[in-house]
Amino acid sequence: MVLSASHAGGGFATGNQENTYFVCSGWAGLLSLALSMAILTGIIAIAMRLYNKYDLHSYKELFEKLYHPFDKLELVFELFFYGVILLLCLVSSAITLTFAFVDRFENSKVVDKVPTLFEKCCVLSAFISILSVVISLGGLTNIIKYDYGYMGYLAIFLIIIRC
Repeated sequence: MVLSASHAGGGFATGNQENTYFVCSGWAGLLSLALSMAILTGIIAIAMRLYNKYDLHSYKELFEKLYHPFDKLELVFELFFYGVILLLCLVSSAITLTFAFVDRFENSKVVDKVPTLFEKCCVLSAFISILSVVISLGGLTNIIKYDYGYMGYLAIFLIIIRC
């Protein structure tokens, strides 16, 4: 059960991930879902066995044990992971966000005066790009920190005082 939950993550809670990647592909999608869960479950099971066998206490110790004959290879992996993989995740998330935003609002009243569909898409893409940069410059952590603080005051007002 834990292994299945670790595969599922947050995307399965909404149903969006299943629909986007697995359901729309028919039987091939369902088979790839089962195969991906089996591969991930096998990798996690091997990691758990290594943890127990060598009495490891952190991921760092696990990777040190995995790379033991080639100790410096761990540094190459970390540089690759943080340098390349996270950058690719950032870019793919930005592209996905932009396409979802454009798809949702291309027929809205806000962009009715823009003549062609291509220009509407360009305007919406530019808007979401500028908004993303502004949020990034403002510091997402600060925005979340201050928003949560004010939402707490709002919750006190709406829940406690209202009752």
